[in-house]
Amino acid sequence: MGLAHEQQHQYAEALSYYERALKLQEKLGNEPGQAIVVNRMGDVQGSRGRPAAALLYYDRALKLEEKLGNEPGQARELDTIARVREGQGRSADALSYYERALKLQEKLGNEPDQAITLNTIGILQDKQRRPIEALAYFDRALKLGEKLGNEGAKPRRSTTWPRSTEGRATTRAR
Repeated sequence: MGLAHEQQHQYAEALSYYERALKLQEKLGNEPGQAIVVNRMGDVQGSRGRPAAALLYYDRALKLEEKLGNEPGQARELDTIARVREGQGRSADALSYYERALKLQEKLGNEPDQAITLNTIGILQDKQRRPIEALAYFDRALKLGEKLGNEGAKPRRSTTWPRSTEGRATTRAR
């Protein structure tokens, strides 16, 4: 029900359902379920234009994923936190989280997400006036994209946090 309300932009109702779902997951001791619900609560806060509140939920979800040893979940949360921080103009923080996400993506062999993250890091490096570093990341992203038939440039998860597309468009076009 929370997701249905969230998709209808009924955020107060969505949070109410997510809070009830979280209490149930906690009562059951279902930490994987808690991580999912807490992440959704962060998404709702992001949709409401409350990035600081969203970060609290995403940080909590990350801690749960780390406790569980769920590396794909950790990579997802790190990427989400990076995008929020990037949206707040905190590029250095964002870069740190993207790098951590990339390491997990590489460890997991998740090449499609690696291509996206490499491109995003290239964009941040370019914005920080580090063209040599940016080009190195763009080159890696391009090579992975070509290997994957450019399927690697397609996002795998919908999110409320917009990503920059200027570098991705360039990678896809090549």
